[in-house]
Amino acid sequence: VIDKGTQFVEYNLEKKYNHFKAVIVRPSTWDGSTKVKVVVYGDGKELFNSGNITRANEYKNMIDIDVTDVAVLKISVQGSSSKYRSLHVANAALYLK
Repeated sequence: VIDKGTQFVEYNLEKKYNHFKAVIVRPSTWDGSTKVKVVVYGDGKELFNSGNITRANEYKNMIDIDVTDVAVLKISVQGSSSKYRSLHVANAALYLK
């Protein structure tokens, strides 16, 4: 879903999982003005925030969070330009309880 500069996806976990891992991959094609952040929510509560990701900065590229008792997991990518859509959250894995 895309909504006012934010792209997100929601997953119904039904409280069956206890761990979520993924890798944030920044493309090399960004220009200097692109700013993006990835935020992961569990039942509306923020569980992970990458902070601003730009072409040149260091950033938290590993998502490794506890999702015990989370019913709905939301992964949100927020950006300052349309190039935020080229950011990838890859190798995502959920681990059963």
